[in-house]
Amino acid sequence: MQTYLVARDFRQKVNKKGVKCGWPVAVYSTPEQLWGYEVAAGAYAEEPTTSKERIFEQVRRNFQGATEKQLMKVLR
Repeated sequence: MQTYLVARDFRQKVNKKGVKCGWPVAVYSTPEQLWGYEVAAGAYAEEPTTSKERIFEQVRRNFQGATEKQLMKVLR
């Protein structure tokens, strides 16, 4: 049996006065809940090199200012 969790969001606690306080905490979810079973299960048959390329491209789109060297350092 395998279980995967992904960070869905980061939220801060709110005090009685409605003011955010403390450090943000991660909210986790399963990939099936986020993207649907078909998408999550469809990735199981994918080759690891293809998965790596897809992840790399997604991160590159989200962090356009990052150099190739910086991306490689984070995504090894």
